[in-house]
Amino acid sequence: MVARIFEPRLISAPEETAALELPNIIRRLLADLEFPQNLELVGVKEDDLVDIAKDCAQSWYNDFNPRYTTEKDYLEMLKQSF
Repeated sequence: MVARIFEPRLISAPEETAALELPNIIRRLLADLEFPQNLELVGVKEDDLVDIAKDCAQSWYNDFNPRYTTEKDYLEMLKQSF
């Protein structure tokens, strides 16, 4: 489990506990690295999200993605990342 690599206290924790902690571990790591925490911080404008989602849906991502991702799916992910 990846969470255990970053957080030794999780070595003996149940799988579910370690898995649920992983998003928090990743957030802390990105903050420590001073990595931008959202799309707005890297210059993306909210008005651009629809166009970005459309471009993603029309690209080659679905050629190898195990779950087909629609324009609506991309837009929701982008909104959550904004």
